[in-house]
Amino acid sequence: MKFFILFLPLVLLTAPLWAQQPLPTDNTEYYLVGGKRVESKPIEEVFPSLSPHAKAFVAEYERVKWRKDKEALDRIIHPLSKACETEDNKDFFDAMRNYYLSEDMPDGYDFSLVEVKREMREALKRRLQMPIAPTHVMYIEFMGTGWQRFLREETDPETKKLRFYELVKCPSERMLREWRVMMQEEQQQSGAAE
Repeated sequence: MKFFILFLPLVLLTAPLWAQQPLPTDNTEYYLVGGKRVESKPIEEVFPSLSPHAKAFVAEYERVKWRKDKEALDRIIHPLSKACETEDNKDFFDAMRNYYLSEDMPDGYDFSLVEVKREMREALKRRLQMPIAPTHVMYIEFMGTGWQRFLREETDPETKKLRFYELVKCPSERMLREWRVMMQEEQQQSGAAE
C-alpha cells in the first residue's frame, strides 16, 4: 500500500499536463465503450468467459503478484514502455518494478476488463502520457481497494497471435523532477517518524 501512496502523487502531478491538452474529461470511464466501466465480479466467475489471450495475461499478472516473478513482470510490460527506460530515469522504473513485486493481491479478487472506445484511444494515450494508446482498462478490486491498469491488445510479432501487454507511462523530465522531490520528502518524513 505504501507504494500506491508514492504513485498517487505521481498521477496528481501530471494533472497540469493533462489540463493543457484539449481533452473532454479526466474521468477514465468517459473513454470506455458504453461510457462506463463494467461491474467487477469474482475472478472465478469471469475467467471462463475471457478470451484465451486475456486468460494468459491474467495468469501472468497473478504470477507477478503472487509469486513475485520478475520474468513474468518483464513479459507483461509493453516493449514501448520498456524502451522508455534510460539511465536518467532508471530510478523511476526500478520503483515501478518494486511496486509491482511488493504489492500483495489476495486469491479472491474481483475483475473486469473494459475496451476503450477506438475514437478515444489517442486522447487517453495523451492524457496518461503512454508510449502507445491503450485498448483496454483492467480493474482488479479487493477489500475496498484495487488497481486500474491500462492494457494494449495487439498481435505478438513472434507468435502472430493476439495478446495483452500492460502499459507504463514514459515519465517526462518535469514529472521525474517532481517525483524525485516527493520521494525525498517522503524519505525525510519516514526518517523523522522513526
